Amino acid sequence: THIAKTGGRTVRAEMLRLVRPVGGAEQCYAPFVHESRVNVIFFREPRGHTLSQYLHGAYTYGSRKWQARKASGYPRNLPGGDLEGYKQWLAHFANDWSPTKGDFYSYNPLNMMARTLTCRDERWNCDYLASCDAPCAHHVGLNVSDAWPEQAEAVAAVHTTDLVGVLELVAETMCLMEFRLVGRIGS
Repeated sequence: THIAKTGGRTVRAEMLRLVRPVGGAEQCYAPFVHESRVNVIFFREPRGHTLSQYLHGAYTYGSRKWQARKASGYPRNLPGGDLEGYKQWLAHFANDWSPTKGDFYSYNPLNMMARTLTCRDERWNCDYLASCDAPCAHHVGLNVSDAWPEQAEAVAAVHTTDLVGVLELVAETMCLMEFRLVGRIGS
C-alpha cells in the first residue's frame, strides 16, 4: 500500500534492494495490512504533496484519464501557467467543497494521507473513477464529512506499521528500513 504521491516509485525501487516482493499500489491501507508483510507508510510535506497531486493530474494528458479530467474542467493550460492552475485547483477544494462538486477524475487532496489510512475500499488506483461510494484512496465518498476522518483512527493505523517514512527524508528512512529488514546498514 502507498499513499498516492508520497514517493511510491522511489521507495519501491529502494525496497526491492532489500526485500521481495514489494507491493505499492495506491489503495486504502487497512484492507491490506497483514502480519506476513512489511507494512510501511510514507508521508510527505503537505504543500509538496498537494502540488504533486495537481501536477500529476495536469500532465497525464493523452490518456483516457486526461480526457475525463479535461471534460470535468481540470484547470490546466491557463494564462498564468501551472501556478494559476494549481491555485484554481486548490480553491475548488477549499471553497465549500462537497462530493457533488467532484474532483476532476483525479486526486482529492482533502486530508488525503489520513483518508488513505482510514478508508476500507479494496480497489487499487481509483483515479480513473469519477467518485467512490465510500471513501477510497483517491476520492472522499458520498458524504462531505468523509473528507475529515477520525484522527484517532488515522493514528491507530500508523501504529500498525512496521515503519513510517518521510519522503523528504527518504535516505534516512531507507537506512532505518535496511536496519529493520537485514539488521545492518550498508549491505
